[in-house]
Amino acid sequence: LLLEPSRTNLITQSEYFDDWTSTEVTLTPNDGTSPEGLSNAYSITETTANNRHRIYKNIAKTATAIDYCFSVFVKNNSGTRNVRINLESNIASSKASVVFDTSGNIVLAASAAGSFANAESYKEQFGDFWKYTLKATSDTGTTLIPIILLNNGTTEVYVGDTDSSLYIYGAQIEQGSYPTSYIPNHSGGSVT
Repeated sequence: LLLEPSRTNLITQSEYFDDWTSTEVTLTPNDGTSPEGLSNAYSITETTANNRHRIYKNIAKTATAIDYCFSVFVKNNSGTRNVRINLESNIASSKASVVFDTSGNIVLAASAAGSFANAESYKEQFGDFWKYTLKATSDTGTTLIPIILLNNGTTEVYVGDTDSSLYIYGAQIEQGSYPTSYIPNHSGGSVT
């Protein structure tokens, strides 16, 4: 029996990453099998530029000075890059960040006051997917910016290679001090 509080996914079109801003990566829709069991996972592949290799999106907050959790499903496609999850803009200490390897281990602990990170394995059900979560406390601003980066070790800026790639699926931002189950959002608005 799974009992959870009512929550809202603030990311509109939570399985559609084409409307995220990308820097030095190539996004390919429907490139892998997602935890849903469909071919609707995106691949995110880095370019050869010496830069950050990432995607991000601006999200309007529903409240100020409160906890938010950002989570996303990630699976290694090729290469050995780590995954950095950031939550920025109007976060205490300006940015919360954590680095995971693609086996779910935390390589660099969550930064920023009051933040924590978690990795939950979906290997048995969904073939090596992990649900990565980062919780952070916001200040009084109006915007949250979730960021997904490929990382060379713990380094954000590096010369990329076109062999390093991840699958991503199901992004979620929810107001609360811990994550709940994934809430698919296909509406273009917030979904509870």
